[in-house]
Amino acid sequence: MKILCEWLEVCGDPKSTLRGVTGLSAQDRALVWELVVGTIKKKERLERFLPLLLEKENPPLVLKAILLLSLFQLEEKKWPEYAVVNEAVGLAKSFRLGKLAGVVNACLRKFLRERPPLQFTDAVDELAGTYSYPEWVVQEWLTLFGREKTIQMLAWGNGAPPLYVRLNRLKTEEGEFFSFLSKQKFEWKRSERFLNFYKIKKEIPLEDFELLREGKGYIQDPSTSLAVRVLDPHPNEEILDACAAPGGKTALMAEAGAKITAVEKSARRMKVLSANLKRLGIKGVHLITGDFLNHPFKQNFDPSTSLRVSDSTRNRGAFDKILLDVPCTGLGTVARHPELRWEKKKEDAVRLGAQAQAFLERAAGLVKPGGIIVYSTCTLTAEENWDVIEKFLTGHPEFELESSERWVGREFCDRSGNVVLLPGVCETDGVFVCRLRRRV
Repeated sequence: MKILCEWLEVCGDPKSTLRGVTGLSAQDRALVWELVVGTIKKKERLERFLPLLLEKENPPLVLKAILLLSLFQLEEKKWPEYAVVNEAVGLAKSFRLGKLAGVVNACLRKFLRERPPLQFTDAVDELAGTYSYPEWVVQEWLTLFGREKTIQMLAWGNGAPPLYVRLNRLKTEEGEFFSFLSKQKFEWKRSERFLNFYKIKKEIPLEDFELLREGKGYIQDPSTSLAVRVLDPHPNEEILDACAAPGGKTALMAEAGAKITAVEKSARRMKVLSANLKRLGIKGVHLITGDFLNHPFKQNFDPSTSLRVSDSTRNRGAFDKILLDVPCTGLGTVARHPELRWEKKKEDAVRLGAQAQAFLERAAGLVKPGGIIVYSTCTLTAEENWDVIEKFLTGHPEFELESSERWVGREFCDRSGNVVLLPGVCETDGVFVCRLRRRV
């Protein structure tokens, strides 16, 4: 309840809050997370019941949290009615809500008695209320993808996304991996579309998953590999990874034998990137702590690690290829990050699209003639994807768009040849990837 209250108040990261909670068994922690995530995802739909149940608007935060959680248990989980009501009243008393405990009891019993139907103003409002999304997201997806695909995406975002582990062949082989899974009685399935990715069907206490600790496996959604496949890194190519943390794509490129310069603006995220690469056994990546848009920086070599850590680019010359996995609204990952659908607004998509444009402008001056820029996001808005590419190509006739079909197949591409993987189509997150070549 405290996690939900904190999220309703400040819209923070519920995962971080849960990590700070102690004294829970693995089973209890999983249940708490399921309830918190489910309530957050269904917030829009559940909130629409409150005016039908409460006599006054703007209920106290704790009262609102108790009602939303209880409605989720009744409406979505179909838990026993008497147990949900009794637990809710008990929660109200434990938070010393006084007479409001009676309000909780009355509201929930009214809901069970009347099951009030929700009213919608139009088709967009109906989908927003039914699937619990902001109207701007629903409208955006309806415009881009049509009603059928939009409903599929909305539904996927409300489900529990699968957990994927990428096998790190620098440290292990399939035989050892399979042997470990069998001993631990984990259910798994090899991905048919994504090489070295395995869907783990059983909930894993990650701290007990020794293959992860040893760097033999890496938690990573398969959709993230598509940008690297489209970039097509080769041994000894000079490649710039402009927004590198947490490092999944960086590692894939380095495994191909490319010479990687990885840039990350956040010092905290750079520590995560460095630790991940070290654990995976990746060597020779040139790490830059700094803003990609503002080179050069001071040199700072750290001899204590096999990874070179610095504040500056290795050189100011041209790169063979550049990966721009730009900051975005992340709407392709809402099944995994339930808070994003409520945190991000239409103006964020516009702002981040403009920022992405600046990243592309910077990259245009760093890639050599004949070189490649791969632009990618984990979101699905026109402002952050197609509009950015169209504007860039209009202002840069020296670049051309290349179809990504050669590297990923037609099933992942739109008519222009851009990768457009919708959330859930392959039981993964959603991504956009575009390959741009600088003319010779």
